[in-house]
Amino acid sequence: MRPTPGDVRASASPLVRLSAPAAAIAAAAAYGHQFRTHFDERGEFLIHLPNLLIHELGHPLFGLAGHDELTALGGSLMQGIVPLVAALVAFWRRQPLIGALMLCWLAMNCRDVAVYVDDAQDRLLPLTTGDEDSHDWWYLLQVWDRMAQRTLYVRRLEAWGMTLYVASIAPAAAQDPGFRPPALAPQGPPPIPKGALGWTFCRAGVAESWIRAD
Repeated sequence: MRPTPGDVRASASPLVRLSAPAAAIAAAAAYGHQFRTHFDERGEFLIHLPNLLIHELGHPLFGLAGHDELTALGGSLMQGIVPLVAALVAFWRRQPLIGALMLCWLAMNCRDVAVYVDDAQDRLLPLTTGDEDSHDWWYLLQVWDRMAQRTLYVRRLEAWGMTLYVASIAPAAAQDPGFRPPALAPQGPPPIPKGALGWTFCRAGVAESWIRAD
C-alpha cells in the first residue's frame, strides 16, 4: 500500500517536517526582515501603508490625554497595540494560524519602529508633515535626554521583533498533525522478576488470588 502524504510527514525528521502554515509564517518573517534591512526612502513595501495609517491614527487618539509626549509616542504605541490585540483575539477564538500571522505583523512593527528610532538623530526618513522637527523619536529622545541611548532602544526593539518572529512559527506548525511529537507507546505489564525474589512475588500473587476467591 502506498503511504499517504501524512504518513510521509509523520515519518520525516522534525527538522524536515515543516508544515505549510509554518513555512508561510517563515516566509512572512523573511519578508519582514527584508523590510527592516532594505527600507528605502519611499517605503515601497505593501505592509508599510497600513502601518503608516495605524501610526498616524495613534497620534490623535493618544492626544486626547492632553500630554505632548504621549501624543508623540502614540503612533508607535498604536503600531504595537493593534496587532497585539488582533493576535490575542485570534488565539482566544482558537485560530492559531491567524494569531501567528498577527504575531508576525507585530514583529514587523517592532522592527519598523526600530528604524524610526534609529533615524532620530539624522532625521533622514520622509515624514508626512514634511517638517523634520515633527519627528516623533527625535522629539521624545530630546525630551527624555536619551539620544545617546538611541542604539540601545533600537537593539531592544529588534530583539523583540526577532523573538516574535520565532514565536509566531510555533502555533502555525501546530496546524500540521504530522509535526506533532509521536505519542508514547502503550506500556504493558511489568516483567516478572527472576530468581528467589521472583518466586516470592509469584507465591504472594497466588496467595492473593486464593484470598480473593474465598
